[in-house]
Amino acid sequence: MSVLLICSACQDPHTLIRLPVSRECSRCGAQYPQSAYELAVQTLCAEAVPRPLLLTLGMGFCAFWSVLAAIITVTTLVSDGGSYEINGQPVSREEFLREPIVLLFPLAILYTGAVSWALYREQPWTRPLMLAAWLTYVLVMGFAGWPGTTERVVGVVLAIFPLGIASWYLYGKPNVVAYYERLAAQAADAGVELVLGAS
Repeated sequence: MSVLLICSACQDPHTLIRLPVSRECSRCGAQYPQSAYELAVQTLCAEAVPRPLLLTLGMGFCAFWSVLAAIITVTTLVSDGGSYEINGQPVSREEFLREPIVLLFPLAILYTGAVSWALYREQPWTRPLMLAAWLTYVLVMGFAGWPGTTERVVGVVLAIFPLGIASWYLYGKPNVVAYYERLAAQAADAGVELVLGAS
């Protein structure tokens, strides 16, 4: 929800989306009445649920990993030297690049970049986007992670554990739920304004 303060002196409307709130009209310098100012601050404080620390750290990690994956991908594509292995067996660069799992690097660049940007922009759809990563990780462990059936089963079981933790954190932890409820409310109420006259 946004707050619209209207100056009684010049009738200039001032739309407020977040704190801090100025006590004076930005156009003519006249002070808003104390009651209107306090109501604006209280309304915006009720909306101000900060981004949880772990999401902020995740935003930084995703940005870092996106850049790192880009560097690794470009280096692998342009490098003529180095040694390559698949399942412990030495292979040529061309054989290595034909492996399906190599496609995960460009996907990681796009995905982690998108998550980092969406967290930075406080998009309400980052929760399902992040959960999709863990689900993809489970699928990769099941279909492309390990050569043997036993290893694949163990890989899937080990991948389901962080998926469960991420699900609880994103949809069960109270401060994270409150944060995303605030983002959803802001998205739903984007066109709703609380109008405070400064008379």
